[in-house]
Amino acid sequence: MKIGMMNDPVNNLFEEIKFAGKYQFDFLDLTIEPPRCQVEDVDWDRVQTFIRQHRLGVIGHTNPILPWASPIISLKEAALTELEKQLALFHRLGAQYVNLHAHWYQPHSPPREIGERIIASLHRLLKITNKFGLRLMLENQASGFFNTPDRLQPIFSRCPQLLFHLDVGHAQVAGKGRSLTADFIRRFGKRLTHVHLSDNRGVTDDHLALGEGMIDWKMTVEALKKTRYDGTVTLEVWNRAKLNRSRCRWLELWENSGM
Repeated sequence: MKIGMMNDPVNNLFEEIKFAGKYQFDFLDLTIEPPRCQVEDVDWDRVQTFIRQHRLGVIGHTNPILPWASPIISLKEAALTELEKQLALFHRLGAQYVNLHAHWYQPHSPPREIGERIIASLHRLLKITNKFGLRLMLENQASGFFNTPDRLQPIFSRCPQLLFHLDVGHAQVAGKGRSLTADFIRRFGKRLTHVHLSDNRGVTDDHLALGEGMIDWKMTVEALKKTRYDGTVTLEVWNRAKLNRSRCRWLELWENSGM
């Protein structure tokens, strides 16, 4: 299993890379988003050099709020153009996998119409990722209509190339007190490619250290091991002082699981 950390876009990206290297994470889950890590904000040649110096891999994390399936055509096209820039950048940095968040917030649109727009845009994005030699993963959301396995199933059924990115914290919030992690794994385990870990109290996506919220981490480990998952895991914990403790807790749980 490879364990990475996500850069906090509030912080200086080079300091985040330095932190990841110092504590010997395997990769950086690189999120391209405001306020300090947009495509135009950073010297990416220097980033590429810095990442290599610290012996880090890269997994791409696109801006989570881009309206790439908007019913407003000009807005959708602008978002798709921005995503293509981000995908080109991830290719340049040596990433193989890139995530995407469903654009579900479309007031007054029936869920079926939203789903059709999502699928149409995904088909376009899959062609772009193929051009760059990238694999696209869809991440389950904490809120919105497309945040349960049943609601995501039509999207995955119509996009056979699309991979699944499990966010355990989102699965807890979406279940309103009951984790949907095992349900997501049962449904999409064969497509599962990447996992995000952080804790919360079941209401909002708090990004707490492991053990500070209500998530059952023993159950999470068991559900992943049942599907023989041993891929990449990102600790999406914003408190840097608690990030390493979360990694130690996760590794201890994983290694001590009898499965």
